Amino acid sequence: MSCPTINSCVAVGITNAGTDRAAPLVERLAQGRWHLVPAANPGGAFLDAVSCVSAMNCWAVGLEHSLTPPAPSLVEHVGPTSASAVVSPSVGPQSQLTGIACPTRSKCLASNNTTSGACQNIAT
Repeated sequence: MSCPTINSCVAVGITNAGTDRAAPLVERLAQGRWHLVPAANPGGAFLDAVSCVSAMNCWAVGLEHSLTPPAPSLVEHVGPTSASAVVSPSVGPQSQLTGIACPTRSKCLASNNTTSGACQNIAT
């Protein structure tokens, strides 16, 4: 979860929404209530982390489902009412992005869970 202001937060994760297929979950706290934000990749993927530079500019990372390894990494830009898929960097044999930090509006760094500690710039 990332909270750029005291009244605005974005949380990401995974849901199965009553089905047998995982889907990314994105929710936004606004006006004291949590609201579902439609994810760009609706099925077979999940989001691990999110970082918000402002209330309207958040980035989330995770992993897409693939029957053929390696599964591609997943990057979504989260706006006020929807999320959009972004071309994600190649991070080697383990493509799951597990962390993200956005120190400025034009710079977000994502990391994966390999021993090499790969870190990729995903926003410019």
